[in-house]
Amino acid sequence: MNGMLSTCFLIGLFLAVTSADSDNEAKMFTTNQIKEICAAVVTEKLNELKPQLARPGLPGIPGLPGQKGQKGDRGDPGIPPAYQQGGGQQQRLQQQQDHQQQGEQQQGEQQPKLSQQSRLLF
Repeated sequence: MNGMLSTCFLIGLFLAVTSADSDNEAKMFTTNQIKEICAAVVTEKLNELKPQLARPGLPGIPGLPGQKGQKGDRGDPGIPPAYQQGGGQQQRLQQQQDHQQQGEQQQGEQQPKLSQQSRLLF
């Protein structure tokens, strides 16, 4: 997000400098014009990233196998839990609680091993 804000700031600064009139006075943009420019830049960048975000698995992390996404509350098929709004985190918390309950049931036997997903959280 910081990258997007700094990009918008630089675009506004560039436009202010390059749009000088004949007296070499910088033409000032209104706040609404800068917001519109930033919104256009962010929308364009988001549209570029959508295909990458729609892929199953964890993009950008080599060596980890892709996980098939589960249907979210809105019925979107194939969206990984990490990209669902709140659904993935709630699912991981439930898995942790289930795992802790299993560990309490075993009580003195052996230390319960953490699942691969639980290890990723730490």
